[in-house]
Amino acid sequence: MDEQPFELPVDGGALHGHRGGSGLPALLLHGVDDDVLAPRTAERFVEAYARAGGVIELAEYPRAGHGFAREPGPNAARALDLMKSFIARQLGAIAAGW
Repeated sequence: MDEQPFELPVDGGALHGHRGGSGLPALLLHGVDDDVLAPRTAERFVEAYARAGGVIELAEYPRAGHGFAREPGPNAARALDLMKSFIARQLGAIAAGW
């Protein structure tokens, strides 16, 4: 299948990518107290990515602002654990022939 470019408008910006082909799964980590990107922006991004045929997961973190994973703490630790799990699941799927 040929890949076709697409653009998804998301709150004044846009996601650019390619539809078709193998596609890449995505993981979006978002602090619900983010003062740069509102929680609804992350939700719209996930919806748009999925409508374009992508597989995406959204993990929201309470009492976490923009860039929360850069600072030591429980939310950053949970985010790191989730990233490791996400990568392991993707590698497992590849090994299983998905």
